[in-house]
Amino acid sequence: MKPLKNFISKNKLLVAIWFVTLVFVGLSARYVANNDLYFHTDLARDFLVLDEIVKTKRPTLIGPRSGGIQGVFHGPLWFYLNLPAFVIGQGNPVIVAWWWVVLNFVYILVIYLITLKLSHHKLTAGFAALLTAIIGIQYTHNLFNPFGAVALFPVFVYLMTKYHKDSQSSNLVLALFILGLMFQFQMAFAGPIIIMTLIYSLYFSLYKKRHQLSHLGSFFILIIPLFTFIAFDLRHDFLQLRSVIFYLTNSTGPSGWFGWSFIKERVKDTLLYGWNLLPYPTWLTSITSLVFMAYLILNKTKSKFDVFFNFFFYFYFGYWFITLAYRGGIMQYYYWPFQSAAIIVFSLILWQTNFLKRLKWLMIAVLVIGYFGFIRQQNQEFNRFVGKDASSWRFLHQLAKQTYTQAPDKFGYFVYTPDLYGYSPLYAMTYTQKEYPYKTAVSYTKLPTTILVVAPPPKEKPYLNGIYWRRGQLKITKEPDKIKRYDNGYLVEFYSLTDDQIKQPIDQYLIKGIFFR
Repeated sequence: MKPLKNFISKNKLLVAIWFVTLVFVGLSARYVANNDLYFHTDLARDFLVLDEIVKTKRPTLIGPRSGGIQGVFHGPLWFYLNLPAFVIGQGNPVIVAWWWVVLNFVYILVIYLITLKLSHHKLTAGFAALLTAIIGIQYTHNLFNPFGAVALFPVFVYLMTKYHKDSQSSNLVLALFILGLMFQFQMAFAGPIIIMTLIYSLYFSLYKKRHQLSHLGSFFILIIPLFTFIAFDLRHDFLQLRSVIFYLTNSTGPSGWFGWSFIKERVKDTLLYGWNLLPYPTWLTSITSLVFMAYLILNKTKSKFDVFFNFFFYFYFGYWFITLAYRGGIMQYYYWPFQSAAIIVFSLILWQTNFLKRLKWLMIAVLVIGYFGFIRQQNQEFNRFVGKDASSWRFLHQLAKQTYTQAPDKFGYFVYTPDLYGYSPLYAMTYTQKEYPYKTAVSYTKLPTTILVVAPPPKEKPYLNGIYWRRGQLKITKEPDKIKRYDNGYLVEFYSLTDDQIKQPIDQYLIKGIFFR
């Protein structure tokens, strides 16, 4: 009877874990259920690119530009992953955001299945899925290209673990193919991991399995997922390759490179924030990261997870060592993919190793406190954001609809944001045109009725209010006939222009539409 009772008890606990997991999946969809998402510049750029692909029926070979090295772009796979939802929703960002909810749930299942494969223990796998679902509250309404690498990294580590154990070249080929896909999504992460994988493969083939030198040929599989990069560079005089070489050979790095502030920042990122077990940096993050990292390094007890742990350890510290060559700051989304494998490692250590029991429950208590604070913070953010924030899609869509309603049948318009790209309000105006087919709106063109949509400046830079943009670049010096003001600082200005005012040429360097992706 006792085994039966234990079986029933464990099943009840597993059901409870999955119920709570689904609750958090629902919470991650709360923005989308309210027809909203975080529509910042990078996200709006993605939608403008998707709109361009659909309208021109021309595929693209490059994705979003890299923020680290000028002239370098991510792969286009993120665009194509979202393209079906974009087409089905006819460009509606809310429909695409529902697709992100689905992708996030698939990611949770990936974490669950890999943890289950490693542990053969459903409760451990369920715990990993639960942690993933909780953290997903933060980003599901704001997915962008690095998420693909986040979801694939644990698959890659698992396949490398299998390859190390059974020496089957098929596992290495699959792992490298997955790594190539990760490079499509986030090259700042996958690039160093490719180097680390090559170093490991050379060591494994030359010293561990000398008869398997042929396995190094598996790296040719990278040609398939990296084909878009190769084709783009062949068509554009090796633009990206030359940009990388120029960056690496340019010795004039910013002041402070390898100075105390540089080292301090990198050590802090490596030891405290790189795991991301809590989705924002706090002292709780530091405690959990340090304790479990110390366990990985110092634990002498052999377990069936040692190979997986060792690979995580190898790639993690190898990444931070290789990125010392990068003189810029390491953004959180560069190393975000480590979070997915860290959740698995954390769950395995807690439930499947000889981790000190008292310390185990202390760590769980620390995490529970941290996650309660996180959920509370997210709830406050939700109430502040939806339909109100300057980056709220629901707000921008409403602004665009009100603008079209008040505008005449034909008008020109310009959009301004402090970063000068204007992608977010531009896409809102472009998309809303479909809802007013009887009106003609011409972007970046002066007409007798010209409308300026002006985003608010940052609090610390009030001078970025668009006045110079209007007077200096658009050559509109008169005062607006009417202004619509919004609580978050957005302005919509209506102008009646004479023929002479219309003929005043706008600045030839004015950013119009997608600029350098």
